[in-house]
This record gives sequence, C-alpha cells and structure tokens, in this order.
Amino acid sequence: VVWETEEGQESRLEWGDTESFNHVECGTTFESWNGTQIHAVTLGALMADTSYHYRVLTGQTPSSVYRFRTPPTPESETDFRLAAMSDMQRDGGNPMKFHEVIHEGVMDYLAGLTGEDITESLGLVMVPGDLVDNGWVYDEWRDDFFGPAADLMARVPFYPVPGNHE
Repeated sequence: VVWETEEGQESRLEWGDTESFNHVECGTTFESWNGTQIHAVTLGALMADTSYHYRVLTGQTPSSVYRFRTPPTPESETDFRLAAMSDMQRDGGNPMKFHEVIHEGVMDYLAGLTGEDITESLGLVMVPGDLVDNGWVYDEWRDDFFGPAADLMARVPFYPVPGNHE
C-alpha cells in the first residue's frame, strides 16, 4: 500500500479481516523530488479469496477505512475479473476521460452489472503504458493519473506499467 502526504515520516497501516484492525504494519518513507512524503507498507500473510479492511496513518492522522479482496488460488477455479486499459494520459480534447473511464466505465458499470461492491466484483486493474503524457512532470501524476483513479486504487489492486511517455 502506497500513499503520499505533505508531511510526516510515519508509515503505519492498520488492517485485518474486520474493521477491528487486528494487525499493524510499519513501512518506509522517502521524500519525493517535490518535497512530499511517499509512504509504502507491504502486507504479508494474506489469505487467498479474503476480504480485508485497512487504513493508513501518518502521525495521528488516519485515512478513511478501505476494503480490498485478495485473489482466489488457481486451484479453486473461482471466477476472477480484471480490467485492462491503456493510453490513459490526459487528452486536451477530453481532459476528464480517464476519470470517466474509472468511474462510469469501470466502477459504475460493474456495480450495475453485479450489484456488488467493487472490491467483490473486480480483482485487478492493469494499465499497460502511457499513464501520463510526460512522466517527468509531478503534477501530471497527481492530477491526471492518481487523482482520477484514487477511488478505485484504494479498493482494487492496480498494476500500472510504464510506457514510452513515462
């Protein structure tokens, strides 16, 4: 789990199979080139096909509580849905397209299709390339990639792959 803050060195994640958060993991923090803090915590000992709740803490400031589901084992032969999209960098002619794809094209569509929470109906999102127009510009990452996708990224594993623009 990775998150960004304006300040604070502590990287703590509370998690568990209920909102009682029976596990706490600490991670690492490093300063990004623009002065924000990037926090990363690795979760271990997760069970397959299990729903988990979590929240992150930096200092005394907790995030909202989120939930995600781990994928099933291959042996279970349980259905596993993934979404793949590419070339999501901002288009000047359609500046809100990535937000639309995430919210209306993935989250709302699956909610209408399955009637389930997105954590139950989607197991993985893959974005193979061209995440932003210019990978050297911090604001593009914040405003054009992470911002529009934050609601989904907090609930479903995201696997972005750098393309020629990054």
